[in-house]
Amino acid sequence: MKLTDLYAASDEICLYCAGPRPARRTLADLLGLNRPDPLCAECRSQLPLLHAAPKTSTAKASARTTSAAHLSAIAHATHATTCPTCSRPQPHATPCNDCRRWSESAHWHDLITHNISLYAYNDFLKDYIARWKYRGDAVLATAFRHDLLRTYRKHFDRSIAVPIPLSTERHSERGFNQSEQLTDIIAAVAPTRHYLTRTSHEQKQSKRSRHSRLHDTTSRPFELAAHPEQIHAKHFVLIDDIYTTGLTVRKAARPLIEAGAASVAALTVARS
Repeated sequence: MKLTDLYAASDEICLYCAGPRPARRTLADLLGLNRPDPLCAECRSQLPLLHAAPKTSTAKASARTTSAAHLSAIAHATHATTCPTCSRPQPHATPCNDCRRWSESAHWHDLITHNISLYAYNDFLKDYIARWKYRGDAVLATAFRHDLLRTYRKHFDRSIAVPIPLSTERHSERGFNQSEQLTDIIAAVAPTRHYLTRTSHEQKQSKRSRHSRLHDTTSRPFELAAHPEQIHAKHFVLIDDIYTTGLTVRKAARPLIEAGAASVAALTVARS
């Protein structure tokens, strides 16, 4: 075999649209240093990052293990101005109305420090998540891998990643917990623990009004599944797919804060 044969172009299939995903075998591919982007350039371009990739030596090192299509999408992404607390896209970089309401509430304030979402919840991502989460196409989560790891390293390095647990009923419906799947990806670079359990089955948050979510102060669907000594003075980041009003992550943060956690933040795929 000629050396040039090892660099031959090949067509692979996009994980989402099943269209051609041009790939070029390089020496780094052969050595296992590259992890190809499972999405084609067109699908990747539909996932603009809310937060810019870091311009550091770490970013350069990361670039060596990222596909050209993904790097191109990162380079051309329009990074929105966002709420500094919840990542909500908005014209100004000050706390949004929801976050101001949370901070003014005696019941909800100081439960989470902030949420970082990877992407805005555009039409493409809405359909992508529906296919992943509700139609059982679990492999679609692998397309979030690079951005999840990069964002964890930049914002939550050394924090313990904790997935949001599903109720038994919801888990039976879907066949998997999408938050656990994301946490399993982060486990490549982070300590992860299943320190929460869900004790009640609630109506889907997507079916509730914003007013209903913001004024829900009675239900406690999550309980601690660990000894308080395992929680005390430690930093945690909750992992979930979508941040809408922030009610779910605040409910999940409460038992951790009550057990003495130093801080609780959230890392989510989308900010709706």
